[in-house]
Order: sequence, then structure tokens, then C-alpha cells
Amino acid sequence: MTITLNPDSNVSPATAGIDSTDPTARLMRVAAVIGPLLLGGASLAWLAGDDSAELRGILTFWAFPFMALAVYGIASRLQGRTPIGRAVVTALVAIGACAGGGFATEINMVDHYGVERLMEQDTPSAMLALGMPGLMFPLSLVVLGLLSFRHRTLPRGQALLLAAGGVLFPMSRIPEVAGLALAADVLLLAALAPVAFTARRRNRTAA
Repeated sequence: MTITLNPDSNVSPATAGIDSTDPTARLMRVAAVIGPLLLGGASLAWLAGDDSAELRGILTFWAFPFMALAVYGIASRLQGRTPIGRAVVTALVAIGACAGGGFATEINMVDHYGVERLMEQDTPSAMLALGMPGLMFPLSLVVLGLLSFRHRTLPRGQALLLAAGGVLFPMSRIPEVAGLALAADVLLLAALAPVAFTARRRNRTAA
């Protein structure tokens, strides 16, 4: 059976990733909804103030593995078009998601112990352990959005929303603007959530 992603692209279930019918693909589709929702919940906790810092850290920590699964699943659509692009996105999101977990841990550490954040220390350790890897996560979103736009593996509007969310992600988190972070999360939800539902609908039609 061949799953059609768009009129001029045929991808087999073995390489379709998020579009296939196996349990891993279902997990990726769920992650495309849960990941942005958890990020949004963390931003709402951020807006609520310091009393919600622990909740923010927990939600942020769990958001990143779900986001990584979603990005990996959508990047699988690039396999027949640009395998190198898919590999780049996969590497970026894997490293970036690990750094995201580190940032989440820092949020909780500061809340509980009042220690200075690693990123507030001007050291090579801060840059190599969190700074550089942390930028790889939003970079993976931008690259995936642009590649998806170019190769039409996502509707162009969703691809642009994904890239825009990737740009806004560090622009809000680095200067610590909670409202802007929430806006970035809304863009990511608008970009990723429809993928889950359209892929599910496509599988039902194919069956």
C-alpha cells in the first residue's frame, strides 16, 4: 500500500513515519498535539509568577521529548525528497531537546535551592552544555519548516507557522518575555496539531 502525502509524492509505510499506521506513528501524532500544549502550559505557568516555577519546570521538561517525537515524525516525510535535510533536522532536534531538559531542570533548581543558573555564568560549560545545544531546538523547527515549505511535505501555511514558531522561540526565551513565549507556543500548536489529525484521517481513508 502507498500513502500519498501530496499529489506528486508517494511514500511507502516503511518510510512514512508519522503517516504510517504503526504504534510509533500514532505516538508521533499524539506528540504533535501534546508537545506544543505542554510548552503552552509552561508559558502560562511562567506568566502566573514565581509561585508556579516548579510547575513550569515540570511541564517544560516533559514538553521536549514530545516535541522531539513530533519533529522526527514530520521530518520523516522528507526522506524521499532530501534525506540529508531529514538527517540534519533529526540531529538538531535530538540535541536541542536534551538541552531543553537541562533548562527545565535549571528552572526547578533555582526555585528550590536559589542557586545561580548555569546560563547566567559566563563559562565555557554554560555555553557548551546549554547555550549552543539549546539553540539547536528552535533551529530544527526553522529548518524543518523551510524544508517542508520547499518540498511541500506540509501545507505551506503550516510550514511557515512552524518556521515562525522556531524563530520566535529563542526571541522570547532568551530575553525571558513570557507573553512572547506563549505566542510562540500557539504558533507551534497551530503548525503541528493539524498534522496529527490529517494523518489520522488519511489512514482511515486508506483503510
